Amino acid sequence: NLEYQGDVANAGDSVRILQLARPTVTTTTDGAPITISSFEALSDASATMTILQQSYFAQVLNKSDLAQSVDGVMEKVAVGGAYEIADAIDTHILTVASGATKVPASAVKVETSNILSKMDDCLQELYSNNVKPADEIEFIVTPRFYTIFRQAYQTLDTNNSAMLKNGQVGTYNGAVVRMSNNIATANGGAEDLCIVRTKRAVAFVEQINDTEVLPRYDGFGKVVKGLALYQAQIIQPNEIVVLNVKYA
Repeated sequence: NLEYQGDVANAGDSVRILQLARPTVTTTTDGAPITISSFEALSDASATMTILQQSYFAQVLNKSDLAQSVDGVMEKVAVGGAYEIADAIDTHILTVASGATKVPASAVKVETSNILSKMDDCLQELYSNNVKPADEIEFIVTPRFYTIFRQAYQTLDTNNSAMLKNGQVGTYNGAVVRMSNNIATANGGAEDLCIVRTKRAVAFVEQINDTEVLPRYDGFGKVVKGLALYQAQIIQPNEIVVLNVKYA
């Protein structure tokens, strides 16, 4: 969810995440003409989020380094820094998401014989919370989970479907499967807190994400700096669960 109201200039500023409560549906059974005697006020279910996360980098290349460098080195440094900030943002979002309800409550060992049923358990939990299959559900999993998942899916798919060409599995039961190295872990890294969610489940605000190349103020050379100001928050707890797994 990227819809919010308010301006963010500094860490500590707050915004309102825009949400509208669903309307109440009234059903009649007598076949008589419907008469609306009163209207339901539009309910605002907005949540307030304070922006606290700041990620930055600052690298310097001295004049001697610049003289020996290839063309475009500063731009490459800026791109590399922006990539690392994006990685930090992804880690923050997945750490926040790991605070959702765990399914199961205690980590379960996954292998090719049961991994699909555990994924189904998570989908069933969301469906029980009135999430629809068409609500753009996604699994966010670790490389080791993805490897077992792919092996299990290949075992079941004896027709070698187009989905499995080139060893790629992009969806499962209509949900997108995405892999990340930034999934939160537990028990010293032995357990993965994989995420199953809709796109509405977690709100994310990013107001400042900028990189710039400047002359070095205290000498010769150039400085590359980058800054991001951001925050994530679970705002639809019924639309997200943690697939709590281990491998031994």
